Amino acid sequence: MIELMASRTTAAGFDPGAAGVTPPSDPDRRGVFLTDVIVALGLADRGAVEMVERAAREGGRSIEKGLVDSGVLDERQLARAIAERSGLDHVDLEKFEVDMRAAEMVGRSVARRYNTVPIAFSSDGALIVACDDAFDLLGISDIAVLTRSEVRRAIAAPGQIEAVIERLPEEPAAMPAAVEIEPEPERPEPDGEPEPEPEWREPDETPQAPPIDLVVAEMEERRDPPDGDLGDLGAELQALVTAARNAETLAVTLGGRIEQLEGAEERAQRLEREQSEAARQIAELERELAGARERIAELEQRLNGVNSASEKLKAANEVLLGLQKVLEESTL
Repeated sequence: MIELMASRTTAAGFDPGAAGVTPPSDPDRRGVFLTDVIVALGLADRGAVEMVERAAREGGRSIEKGLVDSGVLDERQLARAIAERSGLDHVDLEKFEVDMRAAEMVGRSVARRYNTVPIAFSSDGALIVACDDAFDLLGISDIAVLTRSEVRRAIAAPGQIEAVIERLPEEPAAMPAAVEIEPEPERPEPDGEPEPEPEWREPDETPQAPPIDLVVAEMEERRDPPDGDLGDLGAELQALVTAARNAETLAVTLGGRIEQLEGAEERAQRLEREQSEAARQIAELERELAGARERIAELEQRLNGVNSASEKLKAANEVLLGLQKVLEESTL
């Protein structure tokens, strides 16, 4: 089993040495099969995992549900494997001390809708949330907009998340001061004449979209509303920045999902080839069986002929014995 040091830097930005937090041992493991990660972590042996995988495929259900229902893994172990595969932190909420100031930034209904709940603040002020699905980013995006915060994910067991949600108020609490956006001081008006706008020229080629970080930096540099009132505008800008970053995260996650689906397609094609070969072998065996049945029928016919000839020979022998007896009596 892969052992992780508690002092390792976490992906979401938990405090160093936080109880119950396990960072990913290999952040580049994203895109590999969950079954391979489970075996690599030593959570279950490959034979048991593959047996559950076959049963899940034949029954039309997810392998995650199959692993838990069969008892091969519990919810906490499954969450550990999902976090490792996604390059995210795993948090055991039975050991981790949840910051209720963070948790109460969303109401119970919102948290229950996505089965996602804030649990801590990172050192740079980002909101860390616990979720059970690494690919469901809709809830993350909505919480980012509602809390006007940058949101980072960690994976936890569904039952543990539900237990935290039950402790939440129905309506969210006020945003903590630690994450409120402070307005910038009013900028003084520049002296002298304003600089002329640069002359526009036809570009030589179609411009490429700049990286998201450059767009964010330019937005932050250019914000200068009248009267220096940045309270609401700053919050809206932060929400837009967070949504843009979440969109970029979603693109990366979808890329990993596409890789996973491509791998699944390759496996499906391989299984299809194996099934085709098995069908060919079955057809060949059926032909051999039909031929064997024909030979058996032929042998049965021959056996019937032999039996009939034997009866005739027996009758002829009886006639011969009768004639011999008559002959012997006539000579006497």
